[in-house]
Amino acid sequence: MPERIVRAVSQGDFFAVAVLPVSDDSARNLNFFHYTNERFLDELGNEFIVEPFDHRRKNTLEEVSQTEHIQLVNEGVRAIQEGQFKKVVLSRIKKVERASLEVIPTWENLIKAYPQAFVYLLNHPVWGMWMGATPERLVVYAQSKWHTVSLAGTQVNTGEELTWGEKENREQAVVTEFIVEELMAAGARYIEEEGPYTFAAGPVAHLKTDIRFNGDFTLESILHALHPTPAVCGMPRKEAMQFIFEHEKHDRMLYSGPIGIRSPLGLHRVFVNLRCMRVTDSQFQLFVGGGIMHNSNASAEWEETENKAKTLLSQLAG
Repeated sequence: MPERIVRAVSQGDFFAVAVLPVSDDSARNLNFFHYTNERFLDELGNEFIVEPFDHRRKNTLEEVSQTEHIQLVNEGVRAIQEGQFKKVVLSRIKKVERASLEVIPTWENLIKAYPQAFVYLLNHPVWGMWMGATPERLVVYAQSKWHTVSLAGTQVNTGEELTWGEKENREQAVVTEFIVEELMAAGARYIEEEGPYTFAAGPVAHLKTDIRFNGDFTLESILHALHPTPAVCGMPRKEAMQFIFEHEKHDRMLYSGPIGIRSPLGLHRVFVNLRCMRVTDSQFQLFVGGGIMHNSNASAEWEETENKAKTLLSQLAG
């Protein structure tokens, strides 16, 4: 581990460091960003960008019990059945006492364990220290073409060929349809879909569809069109987002918001901040969630969040 990262963590400096997925960087080089003039920049002018899921603040990071989360999911199912929206994504926080657990070794474990993820460590002047290993691209711009993905549906990754049920297939289709419709409304051209197919992300697997398109977009405009996707919010977006704000007992902060690297050369890679945790002096605070449909089973949704938490829990280092 480069000395400047160790020093930045020990001194409490504001910084960001990231490792791109092996598909983007076969050497998986470390990208270090200094905090300068309220921006995270590296020596080449690349910028580490990060935004919250919702700019409205709730000022609480409450951890709920299994019973409380099941109750929340059932409230979401009832709202869907009553026609308030078609899908909502509900999350929770799982807190782990740090004791002898270490930040940098944990982050190094994430790099080794998840080569297909965007792995980062961030100390932000507003949001504090975070780390994560997210497999989900929000948008990539390279070689004059945009690329996003539809990622929804989750089950335990057994290492064998997986089959998907009606709930997962429908959830994935809903997310894909929404993204394509939003892109068309924003002026995207030549939209191409590839999938869905099974995508493994450590202890869990998802259904994934690649979506490529052309269009005269700025990075800001395409992020505005895509975020938050149905995979982290729901649909219709406005109604689902309001339900989340009113019913989740915690502030999502940076969880499920955009995170990635903007290049002055026009090569942009932005991800959805999933499989992430906030780090305090005493705790690792893991954020996990799942998509709720009209036929969701609340107990199964709790188990899904437990399985997703293993992505990070399995890599905590003492």
